Amino acid sequence: MLLMGLLGSSALSNKAKSVLKLSLSMMVVPVIAGAVLTTTKPVTSHAAATPKAMRGTWYFGGAHHRQTLKVAHYSFSDATGHYTGSQVTAKYSKHKIKVAGYKAKTVKFYRLTTLMGDRQTYAPYKLKMGGHYRNVLLVMPQNVYSHVYTHFKPNKAHYVKVRVY
Repeated sequence: MLLMGLLGSSALSNKAKSVLKLSLSMMVVPVIAGAVLTTTKPVTSHAAATPKAMRGTWYFGGAHHRQTLKVAHYSFSDATGHYTGSQVTAKYSKHKIKVAGYKAKTVKFYRLTTLMGDRQTYAPYKLKMGGHYRNVLLVMPQNVYSHVYTHFKPNKAHYVKVRVY
């Protein structure tokens, strides 16, 4: 207020007024910038929710060497550990696949990523097993055959021939 009064008075020369304006602007800009910077919300990383089709407990393998995968809304656990909250993100990519005995169709392969790195890539799918259609998780095949994770504890490991386009 005092500076504004000085700028309006005729007691100061034009040069003194310009110096005061410059110093005033140099004091006001950082204060305004600081206020803007402190009022904005910080960017935080949120976990991407896992899709509903993947949630639950999944099993692969026979009675002697069974692998378990547990997927919840914002967490999952496998043989390497348990990951929760911002440690987990679920990203997907679409691929056209042809499963032996089924028509070719486009599915979403979900990659569960943790702070420790990427995990396997899974696709929810329906397969006929033992005369019944079952919801399963197909693992993105590294070669021709894909692992099949089921909700029930299988007596043997299930594999299916998958071609990815």
